[in-house]
Amino acid sequence: MKRLLVWSMGVGIIVSMTACGSSNKKPAQTLSANTVNLIQASVTATANFEDHPAARPSSTKTVYLTLDPVISLKADKPVQDIVISAVSVTPLQNTESIRLLAPSHVATSDTVDPFFNNALGSAPDITAVKAVSNVTYAGGTQDYPLYADQFGIRQGMIKFRLLISPVGTFDYQSILARDHAFTNNLVLQYTGLKAASLNFVVTFTVQINFQDNSYTTATMSATVDGAQLLQNGQTTVNFGAVGQKF
Repeated sequence: MKRLLVWSMGVGIIVSMTACGSSNKKPAQTLSANTVNLIQASVTATANFEDHPAARPSSTKTVYLTLDPVISLKADKPVQDIVISAVSVTPLQNTESIRLLAPSHVATSDTVDPFFNNALGSAPDITAVKAVSNVTYAGGTQDYPLYADQFGIRQGMIKFRLLISPVGTFDYQSILARDHAFTNNLVLQYTGLKAASLNFVVTFTVQINFQDNSYTTATMSATVDGAQLLQNGQTTVNFGAVGQKF
């Protein structure tokens, strides 16, 4: 295996040079490195609490995190599909499950959350959300994708979500009695969690398969600062430098 490790602003991108295996029916894919421009790559971590109708009667609220990577890419040649795999979040304490969520086939103009499949602005039932092992975006036939699970011919933006739950709990009525108010972006502070327990690294692999049976791949990694997340209830971290190619 041959790898090229590129560091930028403390964030590493590992470009894998390992050839994919082939089946008896298809010729082996060939590596086509330095064919995709990384225009944007960031992840936003957001804390929230369960507030769907079934959870509202209880004063004890469960806090969860959503991690929303956003990756904007432009390729030098037509894309067949893009696969996100090997997603990990380590180390993360005080949680029972980390679920990878794929976007559903909804139009990019719809007012529906493509990951929770509920109307934007409404509270989702996170216990009902189904996880997947990887996320695939189909290459489109137009310059820009029309659906959340598609990519353009050569360019587009891909998004997926990690749902981490539970990360803690708090008593809603006790907070109201103590503070005479409730602030959504303080839900992590209400749990009593410390910043150190919210430090974690999110890592995943992106493989772009081209229509000419070649591919390129990169593993992206970024560190989320628990102190920022605890203080603001949300933080955004970049994966790599704009303009980098893989």
